[in-house]
Amino acid sequence: MYPTVTSIHTALDSLRGIMSQHGLRHADIASVEVGCGHMTHVHTAWPYRPEGITSAQMNLFFGLGLIATGGSVGAGDFTEARLRDPLILDFIRRVSAHEDAELEAMGPEYRHACRMVVTTRDGRRLPHEELRRRGSPENPVTFAELEAKFRANLAGLLSEGEMRTVVDAVGDFETLRDVGPVVAVLSKPRPHAPSRRDAA
Repeated sequence: MYPTVTSIHTALDSLRGIMSQHGLRHADIASVEVGCGHMTHVHTAWPYRPEGITSAQMNLFFGLGLIATGGSVGAGDFTEARLRDPLILDFIRRVSAHEDAELEAMGPEYRHACRMVVTTRDGRRLPHEELRRRGSPENPVTFAELEAKFRANLAGLLSEGEMRTVVDAVGDFETLRDVGPVVAVLSKPRPHAPSRRDAA
């Protein structure tokens, strides 16, 4: 559900859920503690450095910085300017990660699980646990969630009418009589579109 490595999706959802539930902004957060399994820790929790888009997509700390400062993570967030965003770099300093022995003991089925505690600047400790990543067979998503992801990733590239053509076709795919309109939209040559971050 995010254009990042799968292993950090539960952490991204955990932070987004805590912030939404408690009405927090990034400035309200004093620290974020992330507990995860061994492989997630090894492959995603290295010290973040702005070394490229693919590296940022693999990094736990950068992903959490995007959630904290923007509310979600879409393809348009991965720009060279965003990799060095001072707000994100400041937030990353407040995030720590550790291997959670209990999650690891639950076995490979829970290799993407996350236990998180957010501490606010006013002293509250807000725990959250996500055992299954959204979009997995155990935690399926709705068509509306898929549409939201599609729209976030194609913002600035497709027009509203073009997006609606694709969304309607996918929603009715099993009974669709003609794929011509959606093929026309998806095969149309397009220049690189600036992201919402580039335009800011």
